[in-house]
Amino acid sequence: MSPFNVLAGNISKFEKLRSNFFKWIYKDNKKVSWIAWDKVLAAKVIAGLGVGSFFALNRALLFKWVWRFRTNQASLRARVVKAIHGEKSLLNYDTLPHRRLLWIDIILAILDLHVKGINLFDSCKKLIGNGDNNRFSSDVWLGENPLKVCFPRLFLLEIDKNVLVAFKFSNFSWLDSFRRSPFGGAESEQASLSFEIRNTVSLKDVPNR
Repeated sequence: MSPFNVLAGNISKFEKLRSNFFKWIYKDNKKVSWIAWDKVLAAKVIAGLGVGSFFALNRALLFKWVWRFRTNQASLRARVVKAIHGEKSLLNYDTLPHRRLLWIDIILAILDLHVKGINLFDSCKKLIGNGDNNRFSSDVWLGENPLKVCFPRLFLLEIDKNVLVAFKFSNFSWLDSFRRSPFGGAESEQASLSFEIRNTVSLKDVPNR
């Protein structure tokens, strides 16, 4: 059994003890509950009491591991996870080993939310600095979506699908990494719009966050 499973089990026990204390329940001596426990845990902005959930707090602390992994690839934590689970560290969800390790359980917890319609990674956005570790087309660094979604025809022209933002801005034209110049129609329209967007962005001599 992994530390995650042990901790999750203890969290459930803590939640039950706190619920019983709030409802004045001792052993099997049940009393009338004047408010649902879900309402007790819910935030005040949605008409709850704002007590907060140990389960939610535990999940948030676990997900912070992933946030730190994604934001600081050079850290000891990230290097250890990569050494054990590979360069992508199972974040692509392709195949998960059957071994129950802490990192695998964290990924499973993320998948559990994803099944329920909550995409953790959609809430993680990069703030652009010097652009030296941001993929120009695939990462969300400008707006709400990757540029390959906003400009799909231009993405097809990219020679290097993982070209970095820093490389794009180091060249006079964004077309330097294209296999050919855009033709008319949708390609030209998307190219013109991308040039306008480029003029609104300036890189800074600081690391990305």
